[in-house]
Parts: sequence; C-alpha cells; structure tokens
Amino acid sequence: MTVERERELLARRSAAPQLENPGYVKFRKGGEPHATSPPVVESLQAAAHALRRGNYDRFAALVNERPPLELRDLLELEDTPTRIDGGPMCGRVPRRS
Repeated sequence: MTVERERELLARRSAAPQLENPGYVKFRKGGEPHATSPPVVESLQAAAHALRRGNYDRFAALVNERPPLELRDLLELEDTPTRIDGGPMCGRVPRRS
C-alpha cells in the first residue's frame, strides 16, 4: 500500500460521521430509559447485600413507580386464585415405581 493511499484512507475515516447511540442497548445518560438504570441496579445490590426491608422497599418503589418501559409493564396480575376443577387425570396421579 502506498503512502498516498494510506493517507487517503485515514482522511476518509476521520471525515466519516459518527453514528448516534441513543442508548437502546446500553444505558446512556440522557438516552432511552432502561429497566436496569444505575439507580435501580444500585438499590437492588444494596437490598441484596443488606437484607433489610427498607432497602428492598426503595428498590421496589423505583421499579413499580416508573413509567411503563416494556409491553409487559402494562399487564396486571389477578389477585383472586383460579380454581381448577377436575380434569381427566383428577384423583389418578400415576406414581413412580
């Protein structure tokens, strides 16, 4: 490769525009919001190390009071248990031998 060609390639590389990284995959300050933002991760680590209810409550508040980030955040669980009435195997659970 000639020196002229090398200089040309280096000039092109330095003139190329940088792609914007809005933080879709990795957390970026001021970028797209993440479920695992630094405050959430720090509070979870503190709760795991301290094993105190107050630390867990802080973590839970950060997670439960944030706006929905994923589609699953819009789902709600039912508090009432669902009764399962008899089916074809009811009362006849096979035993291992």
